[in-house]
Amino acid sequence: VVILIVAVWWVGWPREAKPEALRPMMAFLGSLGLYLFLFNGLTSADTFFLKRLSAEWFLHHGATFDVAATLSDEQVGGYRAVQNLARLPYQLMIAATFVVFPLISRATFLKDVERRRSYVRTTLRYSLIVAGAMGTVLAANPGPVLDLPYTSDYAAQGAAALIPLALGHVAFVIFAVGGTILNAAGRTRDTIVLTGVLLAVLAGSLYVAIPMSAPGSDMLLACGSATGGAMLLGALGVGVLLYRRLGAFVPWLTAVRVVLAAGVTLFVGRVIPATRPLATLAELAVCGLIFLAALVASGELGKADLAAIASIGRKKRAA
Repeated sequence: VVILIVAVWWVGWPREAKPEALRPMMAFLGSLGLYLFLFNGLTSADTFFLKRLSAEWFLHHGATFDVAATLSDEQVGGYRAVQNLARLPYQLMIAATFVVFPLISRATFLKDVERRRSYVRTTLRYSLIVAGAMGTVLAANPGPVLDLPYTSDYAAQGAAALIPLALGHVAFVIFAVGGTILNAAGRTRDTIVLTGVLLAVLAGSLYVAIPMSAPGSDMLLACGSATGGAMLLGALGVGVLLYRRLGAFVPWLTAVRVVLAAGVTLFVGRVIPATRPLATLAELAVCGLIFLAALVASGELGKADLAAIASIGRKKRAA
């Protein structure tokens, strides 16, 4: 309410609200609202299906309705612990969508094709690097990582599921940022169709995978794997659309280097089996440094990137 009042005071009421000017705006907002409805469905489908299908599993194996409801709540509780960590890469990169939307919109309005392509490549490149670093570090030693904020039973139950879900959210970052770019360029129909198809695929895969697994670690792994696979499919789909509509996506060499860096980091996480909290925190830092070192060694991160970061710091100090 306070923000609305301040916004009206700062911007002022529209003096000339012409219907012909409002129609395209309302059509765009309606399309954007439908996209966001489907997008939010993607973020909650796994817990919805896990709750329903795990309860049915317990009912089919002789549990009463109340017992099945309680046991299914335990499955969802364990899975939410995994979700809270796996979603960190996406939550970290939400800010990128707020930055890139007006940039793409302005470049589209000015018909500056080259600048728009540059925004797309740069935004997705850094999004993949930052999200890839965090997702890989979380997946490198999942059990002890879960054991930091949660109890040991949560860690034992959800460790296997954290790997595909954390890596899947790296792909989800690309999907979310890519969808924002397409929407900013006025391609809302593309994002609606892609998100709708992806939601259907996710729902179908969850419906098949969850009942095939026993409750506990196996069921959470099935749920996380189905969700992570759908996220990867979404990243590939948005990549095809971005390349066809705007002529740009994540540079293929960047994707290869990030995958190689992730592989090295995951290997190190398996070699260093840290279990105690302080050792786990140290391993997280080491894995993050190894990921960045691998990118530097492969030539993905260089002086130009460091200069860009330094220039941001200089601008902030000047301001």
